Amino acid sequence: MAAVFNRAGEVLAKNNLKFFYHTHGYEFGPYENGTLFDLLAAQTNSKYVLFQMDVYWVVNAEQDPVKLLKRYGNRFVLMHVKDMKQGTPHNLLGESDVENNVAVGQGVIPWSDVIQAAKDVGVKWYFLEDESSRSVTQIPQSLRFMETLKL
Repeated sequence: MAAVFNRAGEVLAKNNLKFFYHTHGYEFGPYENGTLFDLLAAQTNSKYVLFQMDVYWVVNAEQDPVKLLKRYGNRFVLMHVKDMKQGTPHNLLGESDVENNVAVGQGVIPWSDVIQAAKDVGVKWYFLEDESSRSVTQIPQSLRFMETLKL
């Protein structure tokens, strides 16, 4: 995967485009003294391969998004902002019932800490995501909460 990502990133860079990898949970499976994500980060060229953190999937995989942001610094440029209902089952499959999405600020993710770390490392773009059947009512709630974070 790393070799393919490096090559794709290099080709895209020659055309003034950037390659991003979006985390989805399964890349946090254990590998040697870390995770598969650690391996991917180590084997990809930071000039060509950047990351998009989906905070929901990072937390669902029982990882700490703040530590991950601090560890990989400016390689995280994009962020999916989606909150998780208390009691959501954790797994490394990248699978979760969409009804486990709650309005940002009403779930288990420590958004103040995550957003501060994201700002510190230079995350540039934030994407609000809500796939639940309640998204029409939750998205305005999430936006109001996000305004308090001063993105």
